[in-house]
Amino acid sequence: MEHPGANIMFVTVTDDESKRIEAQPDEKTKAEAMKVLRKIFGDDIPDATDIMIPRWYSDRLYRGTFTNWPVGYSIEKHNNLKAPVGNVFFTGEHTHAELFGYADGAYYAGASTANEVNKLLKKKMSPSLRSLYWWM
Repeated sequence: MEHPGANIMFVTVTDDESKRIEAQPDEKTKAEAMKVLRKIFGDDIPDATDIMIPRWYSDRLYRGTFTNWPVGYSIEKHNNLKAPVGNVFFTGEHTHAELFGYADGAYYAGASTANEVNKLLKKKMSPSLRSLYWWM
């Protein structure tokens, strides 16, 4: 099947494989990828012109990224992950049950958590104070 103009390929590696890829030079990863692609498409395909490898695990501000539920993960564990601890609430893409790993999941999870916090605040406010916060 041909896709005129298509010139980008995206590959995701996880767990130990992602750490291995991060630790080696980009050219070695490119050679490994081309070997796999040539097994699939034959030897006459051109080499990739460029390769970009984000090193999320090595970055001290991320230490890995992109949420994927591992084998054995359950909705109960997911709910425990996002459960508030006292007055501390957790939210983000990783707390959305369907859109984890995506920006829209972060948005919807944040909106949902903000709604929960607003409801709790509203319950605890006196009626006179509540009237000042009409949006809640």
